[in-house]
Amino acid sequence: MKWLLLLSIILFSFHISNGQVNDSAGAREIKKTIVVTLDHQGNYFINSKKVDSTFFDSSLVRELRKLNSVLRRDSAIIVINADSSVNFGKIYHVMQIAKRSRARVVFNMKLD
Repeated sequence: MKWLLLLSIILFSFHISNGQVNDSAGAREIKKTIVVTLDHQGNYFINSKKVDSTFFDSSLVRELRKLNSVLRRDSAIIVINADSSVNFGKIYHVMQIAKRSRARVVFNMKLD
């Protein structure tokens, strides 16, 4: 199962930047990272805000659309934090949402 996780991670783009981008005028900094956390209890979090699992997909897509409208040409970055006991299907589902939204993915697994 770990090889499947490693293969999926390699297939996605993993370019970590400093999390900020300057606009053309250089007048403001824009955060371009969304942090998604999946814990061992089955809870979903978007940027530290707990989200009900029934609304998770739509909430994440909404956040990505908001961010992509501001970033224009840059891609949003989704950082996935997950406990090692989280079902890989849930992680893969978040990766698929990111792919459809043309976001880059960084994955971080908390080992027990």
